[in-house]
Amino acid sequence: MFPEGHNIRTKILIRLWVAEGFVQIQGSMSLEEVAEEYLNELTHRCLLKTAYITSRGTVSRYVIHDLIRDFLLTKSREDNFCEVYRGGELSRDIRRLSISNSASDLRLETSRHLRSIIVFDPKASFSNLTMQNHFSSFRLLKVLDMSFAPIEKLPNEIYQLFNLHYLGLRGTKIKKISKSLRRLQNLQTLDVLNTNLDNLPSTVAKLKRLRHISAGKYLAVSGNIVRMRFLTAPRKICDLADLQTIKYLAANAEIVKQIGNLTELRSLKIGDVTESQSEELLVALSKMERLMKLEVFASSYSVIFTWEASPSLPPYLQWLSLHGIFANGKLPQWFSGLVQLKTVMLYVSCLSEDSLPVLGLLPNLLFLGLQVDAYVGQRLCLQECWFPKLSKLQLIELYKLNSIEIRRDAMPELSSLYLRGCVQLKIVQGMENLPSLRELVLYEMPNELINSLHNTLDKNKIKVVRNMIERDGIWYSEAINN
Repeated sequence: MFPEGHNIRTKILIRLWVAEGFVQIQGSMSLEEVAEEYLNELTHRCLLKTAYITSRGTVSRYVIHDLIRDFLLTKSREDNFCEVYRGGELSRDIRRLSISNSASDLRLETSRHLRSIIVFDPKASFSNLTMQNHFSSFRLLKVLDMSFAPIEKLPNEIYQLFNLHYLGLRGTKIKKISKSLRRLQNLQTLDVLNTNLDNLPSTVAKLKRLRHISAGKYLAVSGNIVRMRFLTAPRKICDLADLQTIKYLAANAEIVKQIGNLTELRSLKIGDVTESQSEELLVALSKMERLMKLEVFASSYSVIFTWEASPSLPPYLQWLSLHGIFANGKLPQWFSGLVQLKTVMLYVSCLSEDSLPVLGLLPNLLFLGLQVDAYVGQRLCLQECWFPKLSKLQLIELYKLNSIEIRRDAMPELSSLYLRGCVQLKIVQGMENLPSLRELVLYEMPNELINSLHNTLDKNKIKVVRNMIERDGIWYSEAINN
């Protein structure tokens, strides 16, 4: 159903499969975990190609081989499994419809057996799809994905789709969702990310089968600071026992107190956390034993996370992003126990040199990003045997940093080093101690550092070395190891 060459987001594909009922329970595994096994098998059989791998080493996007896609489309049309709309009349027995081109002449009067409608054309709207008057007839519809369509209001008929499992409204212009949402008792996924919604209706807490909520909006990126609008949700959302994903949720006193009830959560992104809420939030997070991905935004960049005396984050956490200051410039003692961490991103943490061993001795860390004064030491010394598996290191806008020293046997697997906006950094010693380094990217870095690297880079024979420079408001990539 996906357009030719389309990058298929892993999480969305998995949720679509679960919504359609294509995934069967296996033992104690969640449906999403079983679906991941399906994807691995398809990749192993070369039916899917990997398009993008995350910092954790997981595949976040796939592409279908063109020849395989053509074969599948032909077979799907023959079996009325799905059809990609290209104009003309649809089969009355078609069960899944993909719209990736203009649909001005689309007629759905006879397509009463539809289980799935996915719109890939961002110009499509209810008026030219002529669907609005027919939604109430789609009693079997399980999936409705209208992401990025220019719609501002949901037709009331959508709230009558009792069998709907997946509602995708990402990137649309909707401003409000009716309390009638409570009628969608089978809904599993609600995706309203980057819309104009300010809050979810209180009736969302009535949807006992909800598994995934994606909400909130990216407002701007100032330098390397991400500004978000977090979505206000009713307190009783914390009673939805099946929830596995929530992003981006606005914290408040009631949410922080109750969110520990969501023990099935695998992924949580929460913002507007105040200093007084931070300790209670950590207590709640410690109860989420299945949590693997966590992002916490302080309500302002002067908020201090008072986590030293609190219980630890869940032990199986693999991905962690924190936007806030740590008390006394130190990571909590329990941080060293998060041995499953593969990705760590810290913003404005104001860490001192004393915290470096805690990070350096994490045995499975693959990606580390320290951004916007996450580290405030003048010297960064990477000791022997630190970061044994680290593949990518990003140091961005560490304004006090003036030197880096890389000792022998530190970061033996490092393949990519990204330095940006560290305006005081004049020297990086020990580049020859990075046997796996293949890429060095410098962005808004001092000329003194660039000049000092020339001889070292020639000796190391690093494959990709780029210096990003600005000319007339345009950024260019300049090779500096020729």
